[in-house]
Amino acid sequence: MARLDLLEELDAQVQDSIKWGQIIVRRQEGEQTRAFYLPTVLTDVKKGMPVYEQETFGPVSAIIPVKDADEAIAVANDSRFGLGGSLWSQDIKRAEMLARRVESGAFLLMA
Repeated sequence: MARLDLLEELDAQVQDSIKWGQIIVRRQEGEQTRAFYLPTVLTDVKKGMPVYEQETFGPVSAIIPVKDADEAIAVANDSRFGLGGSLWSQDIKRAEMLARRVESGAFLLMA
């Protein structure tokens, strides 16, 4: 992280998100030193949680469960930021069709 205040802001987003309920946090154990933030994965993220609603500038991944591709596109487009996105699939034709529906400044399609 560039500065300690940015690390503290990121950690506050993570800690506030955890308070929302049954969220599983997988995080490497170890000592936080200086402006190093341990890589963190948050699962079962829902609308309203800080990591859903806000930009996180650091090694935090938010896993948002969806029921199908349409809901995945709706979640991807439910952001006021939208700087970049990616879609990963082995079904290139379907991925290209879905990618056209994503509203993002930059987009990467990976096969």
